[in-house]
Amino acid sequence: MIIGLDGMTFDVMKPLTEQGVMPTCKSLMDRGSWGTLMSTVPPVTGPAWVSFATGKQPGNHGVFDFFKPTKANNKARISRRVVNAREVDGKTLWQILTEAGKTSIVMNVPVSYPAAPIKGVMLADMLSPHKEGDFSWPRDLIQTLEPKLGEYTITVNWQGYSAARPQQFIDDEIKCEWQRTRYCLHLMDQYPDWELCFPCFTETDRMMHAMWNYLDPKEREKLKKSGKYDQAVMDKVIEFYREQDKMIAQLLEKAGPETTVFFVSDHGFGPLYGKFMVNNFLAQRGLLVVNQMKIRQALALILLKKMWFKFLKAIGFQAWARQRLTRRAARQSGAARTFYDVFYESIDWEKTKAYMASNTEGGLYLNVKGRQLYGSHVDHGCIEPRDYEKVRNEVIEALRDIRHPDTGRPMLSHVKVREEVYTGKYVQRAPDIVFFLDNGEWIADFSLGKGAFRKADWKTGSGMHRMEGCFLACGPGIRHNPNVTTDIFNVVPTVLGYMGLPIPDDMDGKFIREAFTDEWLAAHEITYAGSSSQEGKGWGEGQDVFNPDEEQVLVDRLRGLGYLD
Repeated sequence: MIIGLDGMTFDVMKPLTEQGVMPTCKSLMDRGSWGTLMSTVPPVTGPAWVSFATGKQPGNHGVFDFFKPTKANNKARISRRVVNAREVDGKTLWQILTEAGKTSIVMNVPVSYPAAPIKGVMLADMLSPHKEGDFSWPRDLIQTLEPKLGEYTITVNWQGYSAARPQQFIDDEIKCEWQRTRYCLHLMDQYPDWELCFPCFTETDRMMHAMWNYLDPKEREKLKKSGKYDQAVMDKVIEFYREQDKMIAQLLEKAGPETTVFFVSDHGFGPLYGKFMVNNFLAQRGLLVVNQMKIRQALALILLKKMWFKFLKAIGFQAWARQRLTRRAARQSGAARTFYDVFYESIDWEKTKAYMASNTEGGLYLNVKGRQLYGSHVDHGCIEPRDYEKVRNEVIEALRDIRHPDTGRPMLSHVKVREEVYTGKYVQRAPDIVFFLDNGEWIADFSLGKGAFRKADWKTGSGMHRMEGCFLACGPGIRHNPNVTTDIFNVVPTVLGYMGLPIPDDMDGKFIREAFTDEWLAAHEITYAGSSSQEGKGWGEGQDVFNPDEEQVLVDRLRGLGYLD
């Protein structure tokens, strides 16, 4: 059994186990191997969970973000769209197990829509536009389960709640997690021959984004000193983790004492103090040129649209109006259908050298001639290939000049060029520069026309991703070792080796030997053979998965989860 705990860190779990809040997890830690699971660079949910599932790093599976570059029917002819499972280059753990004749139960793993036809059962993730069709495997599964088990919630959008009363948000998180647990327990009965059961709880990530100022002792003290601390909220936060531990206990009881359990998180967490508007900074340095009139017009239209939809929601017509507008935009040649269309059309590509294109990618792109990042149909490049490294160094030096808004000290704490971060067939499509500000305490925002800095609030969240996630393994043949440090793409090769299957040669990950006893290792041979590549899968293969209505649903959801303004 693999239990996915999105965003979980032992900085949170270990104190809670010591306080008696999570006794089930404490028992596993006392008996098993556990420690730090290093995420992808940067530590982003989409590419990190894909790296887990495939045993590959992003340069080999091709997913660097929730969004990816694409051609578009707008004035710039380029844009971005939401990623999906069909463009992952590499077989997932459950696809490999299907080929080996083994049954899997897979629930809510990010970037798993459309659900794959596997031996067993699958419910897809938050990048599912709805619960119809490709959301589940078998295709009619969710429709047969909901009448028995109640409505299944895809995700809880924490930004839809109020900072003044976060208790309702936490109650809904608990309700969502218990519903996932009930579904998983039911499927374990329905598929008793399962050999992999993998429920992924993404609610842990939402909690830490929204409530990190209560979870982190230092941030909690700041709340108390400012007079903003509420013990009732703290009690509700503790209740969330107490209930989560009970859910894990029920899953393990159903699985049986001989079942091996793994905990995996895609990244860790730490405090967030604000956002830095990096494209505005690049514009000030002359590295990016934008049409300010277009930006002002777009912002005005966005404001009017928000006010209009707020009114329509009040009278019950929001969904109808949104669908009608989206379909109309899809029919109109060159119409700005998404926020990305506005972004790309606002940039003067003949004069722009560098730009950031996503809040969740942590990187900058250089506008190089002939790169074909968006396909062969258009080339907006203005940098000669021979000048690539020169301009890249120029941009890095500019980033070193970013200063803290309060202290004036330099904020750049981590900067790497793409070949230092990634290897593999998709490196040329990766951001040219990856960087962190104040070790993740401030994040870069790609929005245009919004000044330089924005302090953290309920909409940004008080917590943000860190590299250090969590790994735990407990079961037959696994030793007690509380000092494991490994990478996220090593877990699936370890599971395959533990199940007696060969680890594909083209996986980046390796077997985590330090988690196992000498006796087990001596009795079992770990082999590497074969390939996990998929014919016809990879970059651009999922171009037509979402229609415009569905794309808008997903953009709204990602905005509700704090990934977009």
